[in-house]
Amino acid sequence: MRELRRIGITFVLLKEGEALPPHVSAAILSSPSPSAGLPGRVAYDGSPRRTALRALSASMGRERFGQVVIGVDPGDSAGVAVIADGELVEAFTVAGGGVWAAVDEILGSYDAAGFVVKLGRGRVDGGIVSRLRGRGVEVRRVEDVERALPRSYRRKWMRKDAESALKIALSSKLGDTG
Repeated sequence: MRELRRIGITFVLLKEGEALPPHVSAAILSSPSPSAGLPGRVAYDGSPRRTALRALSASMGRERFGQVVIGVDPGDSAGVAVIADGELVEAFTVAGGGVWAAVDEILGSYDAAGFVVKLGRGRVDGGIVSRLRGRGVEVRRVEDVERALPRSYRRKWMRKDAESALKIALSSKLGDTG
């Protein structure tokens, strides 16, 4: 439940065997059961983050995400934003030294056909870019864009660095890809 709250997904608790209400698009089951194979039902796999993401994907009518875009605003206080199939899933700020561990965790948690990491201006070690590309991740440098976020992506709780990372993730203004 904490993970669902953290990524901003509303949920209801149901008793064992209770039918899904019409407004519920996915269910997380506490343990594997015969109903786990039904559409929109996901069994808890021991990882709250992965399970919540699988449920989010199921609520969109997919078994996995098509494309996950990770926007990174590097710096002492780094912003990270994740857009999966066009939907903002998470945006947060992390101390600069922990940003690549956070990106690694995202890459390991999301089940997706493809990943794109968009990097804003700021110093990024070339070894990190090489490692990401070695994992099959498309890496793009993006010119920071000073524009307002589209209404559907605005969140009052979002910190400045996370908002910058979201703008980077949404940006199509590419810079040097090296």
